[in-house]
Amino acid sequence: MTRTSSYPVEHVSGSLPIRVVAAPEAVFQLTDTEWRILFRDALPGTACGLLRSDVAVEPLDRRRCEVTLSGEGPPAFRGRLVVRAPATTVRGDLETRRAALDRAGTVTEAVERGAWWLDPARFDGYGPLGTTSVVGVRLRDVQPGPSVRPARLPLVLDFGPSGVVLRGWRNRMALRWADVTAIEVEDAASGAGGASRLARPHARGRHDTGIVVRLADGGHVRFATDQGAPPAVRAKLAALAEAVAGRSAHPGTTAQPPIDVPSLPVR
Repeated sequence: MTRTSSYPVEHVSGSLPIRVVAAPEAVFQLTDTEWRILFRDALPGTACGLLRSDVAVEPLDRRRCEVTLSGEGPPAFRGRLVVRAPATTVRGDLETRRAALDRAGTVTEAVERGAWWLDPARFDGYGPLGTTSVVGVRLRDVQPGPSVRPARLPLVLDFGPSGVVLRGWRNRMALRWADVTAIEVEDAASGAGGASRLARPHARGRHDTGIVVRLADGGHVRFATDQGAPPAVRAKLAALAEAVAGRSAHPGTTAQPPIDVPSLPVR
């Protein structure tokens, strides 16, 4: 959210729901969603949403501009302000806020169509980057695809706004949420290939936990970690798995706006 901008007003006139005044103590404000005219004395102010009104800015001189406000209502209104600020400054501020509202509207429509991952609130509580991670991860299987050369060291599997990203010193694989149809957490012996593929004994008697990401093209990517028992990993990923399952349960939600995350090959 950006800061509210305030510009001194020299004069107010028109059919706004305030009387015509010479207004040395008035300010014209722009917020993320609306414009406001506020007074420092007993006069009432007024406000209207940026998407519910027309706002035009024209220069008067180098330091002042005329701001025209109008709307169909109800009630309909039209007003004129003389604002003590350069027209380029006020116009640029207004255009930036309008563009942000347009982007927010596009995101809202996409979320309603099924692109749940575009909703910032979906990743609240997942840390400063909005991600939850599983550590000690190894890539076990990619189907369909070439044989996978194992990494020398365990990697980190991030689940966040960008999708499912396997990383070490660099990103080794990125899967877009638009392509993910299911997230499954398996006990060592329950996945495809059984214990021979996922189970690996450790000094403390633990075994690998399998994480399977299933894809819209019918393929899957299988990971394993020895840093968490299946119940703990399943609980960590439960909300995201439910979101993916909910989207996949509705026909027609697979074609979503592209996410600007490359599908990187396994290296």
